[in-house]
Amino acid sequence: MLVFIDTRIWILSRKTPDVAKYPDPDEYQQALENHERADEFLTRALQDKEIAMTFHQLSEIFHVLAFRGNKLPKDYVAAYCNQLLQEEFIRWYVITADHVKESIRLSKESGIHVWDYLCVIPLVQDVDIIYSCDKHFSQPSFTSLGPPVENPMSEWLME
Repeated sequence: MLVFIDTRIWILSRKTPDVAKYPDPDEYQQALENHERADEFLTRALQDKEIAMTFHQLSEIFHVLAFRGNKLPKDYVAAYCNQLLQEEFIRWYVITADHVKESIRLSKESGIHVWDYLCVIPLVQDVDIIYSCDKHFSQPSFTSLGPPVENPMSEWLME
């Protein structure tokens, strides 16, 4: 089965929440549960699924892990991303000018980030399912692209 796993799930899986950044214990507990759920889901998916990914998405993963929020060491993140480039369970997709045009059109119509579309448009015709916990992916603009969108988390998340 060929699947797309949204960037947010990769990030939640890799970054353990920092308790110091959550003054409300309930918010920290929810963040920790999201991390654990994402990590468990990604671990299972990597064992029995082929992952479709664009080079743009890998760049997003690198940037968010190394430069946003609770930053992970850049050497670690670079090694992680370089390892993903070598994995046989990932099928890589190149973004063309037509993909960019379509992503811009969809972004303009929906108000959803063009980056979200750039991750999906090049591979949407091939994947069996899209996994995301990003609220944008529950919108008709994404659900109408073809493959079903499933949320492996407990809730839809917004940035």
